[in-house]
Amino acid sequence: METTARRLNESAGMLMIGDGVLGLMHPREHCLLWRGGPSWWRSTIEWFATHPHATRGVAAAEIAAGLWLARQQEAEPPRREWDALVA
Repeated sequence: METTARRLNESAGMLMIGDGVLGLMHPREHCLLWRGGPSWWRSTIEWFATHPHATRGVAAAEIAAGLWLARQQEAEPPRREWDALVA
């Protein structure tokens, strides 16, 4: 995979981890920050804001997915000039 794609994937993983941590720590407050937008979105956010255990469950899953995604983005070892000449 290209370096830029790996960096973007790792950044997405970091965002997911951070968002998940906020959802675990302050589920209601974190949800209510996102309550603007279309009515279907607002009703979904209100549901999560009134169900903190479900919000924490989703947040834990988001952290796990973010860790998995970030871990998949291993850097390729740098190529030495000698390796390029022999290959």
